[in-house]
Amino acid sequence: MLQFPNCKINIGLNILRKREDGYHDLATVFYPIPLHDNLEIKRLSEQDEPYRLLLSGNKIEGNPESNLIVRVYNDLKQEFNLPPLDIHLYKRGREDPHQDLNMLTPRPWASSLLGCEKSVSVV
Repeated sequence: MLQFPNCKINIGLNILRKREDGYHDLATVFYPIPLHDNLEIKRLSEQDEPYRLLLSGNKIEGNPESNLIVRVYNDLKQEFNLPPLDIHLYKRGREDPHQDLNMLTPRPWASSLLGCEKSVSVV
């Protein structure tokens, strides 16, 4: 499966509450923009690991185990018989020569306004 999760700019974001499952209920207003990431998910041929995550493109800070894609996969695997998956997320951003965000995010901090959760919502 190959998807192209669309980017958005969060205009307003209100965290309503933290749920028992660790996720949050949100109220948000966002504006979609004509940029996207690339998300490819295939069955993993090796059966010795539940998933393999490859992150490329714009650097994503933090531990890959805490990546929202991995968290959602692990949550779904507890309820469903999911096969091992090969997941490749190519993040586009300021360093990507194919899609320049300079005109959309003129300040370094503004790039964080682009929604990171978009990749999970398409799955």
